[in-house]
Amino acid sequence: MEFPNIPTLKSDAVLALRRGRQPRQAALAFAGLLTVVALGRTVLSFWLGQQMGNAGGLSNLGTRTMLSTVQSMLPLVQMVVLLSLELGYVHAMMRISRGQYADHTDLKVGFRKFFPLLRLTLMQALVYFSIGFLTYQVAMVLYLFTPWADGMMDLILPLAQQGMVDPMAMMTEEFLNQAAPMVMPMLLIWAVLFLGLMIPVSYRLRFSNYALLDDSRGSAFAAIRTSLQMTRRNCIPLFKLDLSFWWYYLLSVLVSLLAYLDSLLPMLGIRLPINSTLAFFLCYCVHLAATFAMVYFLRNGVECTYLMAYESLREKPQNDGVVLGNIFDM
Repeated sequence: MEFPNIPTLKSDAVLALRRGRQPRQAALAFAGLLTVVALGRTVLSFWLGQQMGNAGGLSNLGTRTMLSTVQSMLPLVQMVVLLSLELGYVHAMMRISRGQYADHTDLKVGFRKFFPLLRLTLMQALVYFSIGFLTYQVAMVLYLFTPWADGMMDLILPLAQQGMVDPMAMMTEEFLNQAAPMVMPMLLIWAVLFLGLMIPVSYRLRFSNYALLDDSRGSAFAAIRTSLQMTRRNCIPLFKLDLSFWWYYLLSVLVSLLAYLDSLLPMLGIRLPINSTLAFFLCYCVHLAATFAMVYFLRNGVECTYLMAYESLREKPQNDGVVLGNIFDM
């Protein structure tokens, strides 16, 4: 099917949100849970750090190891919870875009589809990792055929003649300082190849999460296959749709930087008249408040617009002209 023009998508999204029953309720629950999870993880990580600092000596080595393990697992737990919440929020917006009833209870769908979502996420990560690995190998080969590799060869050959071509023997500070400028061209080649391949692939997988919600079997393979079919010849229109939301993505970057404001302000010559711990939590709370406001006031319109694009491209179920979906969804 043909990709609609961007003004049409945005106007359809506005109409769907106006017709929807309490669309802000789902956004409020989603934004609130995001804030609670992020703040809880940060506070718990800080408390565990304090406990590790107090558990000194060899007798408390086991305690410190356990606390350190728990602390290192917190980001993973947060990521899993946020993935599920994100899918649940998308489900709520999908129902609203279809004129169906949705509220905060739709956020549970992400947890009910956790394992299909996990499989889909791992498959996408495997695709990106494979792209990174293959492009890195190609970049190394191309680098060896450029004049930039001459300096690296001059650096490695003396070690080879001494029988010292060993990765561990080359990890000295002196060798790394000499090799760093010579490796930069290779990393630049790799970045160009990686982005040149990764960006188109990411657009082809763009509708995977939406397709996963529509698939009653919860098949990650089917979701990826559906996304590949829907985005064929539609990557450029999707890119233009992304560009139309440049202000939203710029605002997202600025809001993310607020979390590091306690480190950025001293670089600008500004120092807060409070201790570093209090400054960190103050800036982090400002970041969370800004994130909450952005999700609550802006995310619905953006997400619903992308869902309108998805709806325009997906195959509609056949029901012999009778529409029953909204009757049983009330």
